[in-house]
Amino acid sequence: MTCSKLHSLCGCVWYLHHLIRGNFMRIKFTLTASALLFTFVLQAQSSAEIQKKFQRLNSFKKVLYVAAHPDDENTRVIAWLSNGENAYVRYLSLTRGDGGQNMIGTELGPHLGILRTQELLAARSIDGGTQAFSRAVDFGYSKTADETIEKWDKRLVLGDVVWAIRKFRPDVIVTRFPPDARGGHGHHTASAMLAIEAFGLAGSDTAFMNQLEWVEPWQPTSIYWNTYSWRWDPNLDSLATHDPNYFKSDIGGYDPIMGVSYNEIGSLARSQHRCQGFGVSIMRGETFEYFQHLDGEVLEGDLLSHIETSWETIGASEKIILMSKAIQEQFNPADPAASLPALVTLRNEVASSDIEDHWKSIKMRELDELIAMCGGLFVEAVAHEYVLPTGGVPQIKLRFMPRTTDEMVLTQVNFKVIDGMGSAYLKQPQPLPQNEYWEMDVTPSNPQKISQPYWLRAPFGTTYEVDNQELIGLPENPPTIVMHLMLEYQNMPFEVVVPVDYRWSDRVDGEQRRPYIASPMATATFDKDVEIFANSESKTVRVRVKAFDPNFSTSVKLDVPEGWTYTPSSIPLSLTNLYEEKVVAFEVTPPANASEGEIRPLMDRVKSPVQEYSEIEYTHIPTQSVFGDASVRVVRLSLDINAGNIGYIQGAGDEVDIAIEQMGFTVERLSESDLASKSSLSEYKAIVIGIRAYNVHPWLLNYRESLMNYVSGGGNLIVQYNTATRDLLTSDLGPYPFALSRSRVTEEDAEVEILVEDHPYFTTPNEISFDDFEGWVQERGLYFAGEWDAKYTPLISWHDTGEDDQIGGLLFAEFGEGTFTYTGISFFRELPAGVPGAFRLLANILSYE
Repeated sequence: MTCSKLHSLCGCVWYLHHLIRGNFMRIKFTLTASALLFTFVLQAQSSAEIQKKFQRLNSFKKVLYVAAHPDDENTRVIAWLSNGENAYVRYLSLTRGDGGQNMIGTELGPHLGILRTQELLAARSIDGGTQAFSRAVDFGYSKTADETIEKWDKRLVLGDVVWAIRKFRPDVIVTRFPPDARGGHGHHTASAMLAIEAFGLAGSDTAFMNQLEWVEPWQPTSIYWNTYSWRWDPNLDSLATHDPNYFKSDIGGYDPIMGVSYNEIGSLARSQHRCQGFGVSIMRGETFEYFQHLDGEVLEGDLLSHIETSWETIGASEKIILMSKAIQEQFNPADPAASLPALVTLRNEVASSDIEDHWKSIKMRELDELIAMCGGLFVEAVAHEYVLPTGGVPQIKLRFMPRTTDEMVLTQVNFKVIDGMGSAYLKQPQPLPQNEYWEMDVTPSNPQKISQPYWLRAPFGTTYEVDNQELIGLPENPPTIVMHLMLEYQNMPFEVVVPVDYRWSDRVDGEQRRPYIASPMATATFDKDVEIFANSESKTVRVRVKAFDPNFSTSVKLDVPEGWTYTPSSIPLSLTNLYEEKVVAFEVTPPANASEGEIRPLMDRVKSPVQEYSEIEYTHIPTQSVFGDASVRVVRLSLDINAGNIGYIQGAGDEVDIAIEQMGFTVERLSESDLASKSSLSEYKAIVIGIRAYNVHPWLLNYRESLMNYVSGGGNLIVQYNTATRDLLTSDLGPYPFALSRSRVTEEDAEVEILVEDHPYFTTPNEISFDDFEGWVQERGLYFAGEWDAKYTPLISWHDTGEDDQIGGLLFAEFGEGTFTYTGISFFRELPAGVPGAFRLLANILSYE
């Protein structure tokens, strides 16, 4: 069958395949650092995909793409290189994006980093690249590369970039940003600077010698910057034509095997970055990308034509060279199984050859993959439950079905857990019937470690603490249990490596899967991250206990800071069913004076520190299970309020409303229908509009008149920050004109100047002092007002080191009988972190009369 005849079928299959992937089932073959992991379904075995795999089998080109954050990468370029040039492409994101914001949920910090990691993996499953990270933490917006590199510990992160180069062994490195201030964000510039320096060190056997136990020095030929005209240089097209340090490439080509163009693939991959609001329209047609030389060899015309690596250069015999080409040329899309004899023969030749180890392992895995795909082989390893306590014995069902041949035989069943290897007894080689299931039960031992993301197992600051060198750079944990299965076709061996997962059927969404994990026997999770005590009265603190082992009995106690007390002293608890949850409640009394600390749970039969448990669940990623040392931050502060009802219009992923409730206000969350049904909003002492609400809620524009009437009638309207980006739905946010800017103060300890000292926001009912601006986290604020009508009064001033004062972070105006406030202050970060001064300042704003 020709490529043109395949077009209509393959285009449909490709889109169906990725729609299924979008439903959080990564069902493609995925190359990892150590093994080939796959779960087969029909859509992963189309003849179109097999043809693309044959093209990759005879390719030896590698490109490492380097930037700072999830969503920085150019998915169109990755899709073009991976699918159009058949290159191996890896994106090295120095951070996991922990310091960003979230447009689809409330995850921030490490949980946001997990979400954004999974969004990157979703993007790579579409554009064909693979993913890696350094140990750098996204500590928030940085204005200079110097600040970034100082905070990150340059040598550690530089070493991680060198490690990524040596491990992946790219021919060319491409950066997304320039190594100077044009990068904007300090992380962006630093990513290019570190990539260039690592380019010069990776090939040296005297640099980062501790890595040489696992990898060898490797020197890429060149490093280029993937620049673009709309931001950095409008003359790029001319430079790419006349200056040898530049060239351009059309990445909009159409792939007749896949039935899509490379920029279409890149657009779909880009839209996986949902929590950052980076959904894009699908691009088609001619699209040029530009590349500028940074270091190394100056290339002529494109990134990859100079690469001479081939079967021949890695030491393959003439027989292997001829066989690999013949198999690709003779592949029959209508009969993939016809390629099986040649594939297993080629695998046997490669296995016994003197090919260098790096490429030998890669090509062996690809041949294993092709043999399984051409055999229509379905393999899965499904656990009885999605979780089991550490040290337990899971029940795993192995299922096989070769759908195009009856000549496959299972010969060995081995498994690997994080703590070691094992094998399952197989009486004799087992022939696998064609198009029928053959099953067996396997009972390996569970690992002794819980399935916590490896980079979150130890406390961290601006870099993660990871002691195991082989884990550094991996996008996620290796699977909890992996099955290593040896099979034969016509008496010649091949290997299938399958992670254990959990499968179930949903009555609406059909078959679903999630990773299998190891857990503690039980977890205890506080219902809040922070408990605020505005006076010396006791509060109820609740703990949700979840059993991961049936018939679990315990007693729950608390470990409280000095001066704090609680009752009762212990609560007995019995949980009969697996996954059963019960909530226990303690009355906690703070000391008379200001105090801060952590309360931790204690449970009989559960090792300390007791773990908390949460899940990150969205339709575009696999469900992520997250553990962590259980605690709640408790803050006894001096806080007065003028109590009343607060209306809160939720924005994009903030929990400021919860903090307002903790102060003692009554909060009503206002939806679109609530605003539509109310003839007056005068019942509210204040109305607060959540972060980025005017970026994400078009319906909010319909209620401008209602909100302004509320203010003019005596109400107090507070609008939190919105981003000055193209998705800002209106610039008409207040009663008088003001314009948002991208200005921010990123130094969380920046000196504060109160511009109107006698303003009620700083005096009533709490006297605000400079002490209230101590202990802030990550930043002071962002997206301040840049220009405003004279009727607004700026109330506060601060600035980052070496910069001008920023006075647009807190604007106040009277309008009619009421007031309007715009604030770019990062209450959405400070309040969940339990910063006392942020509570006191916001309490004053809400209490204004």
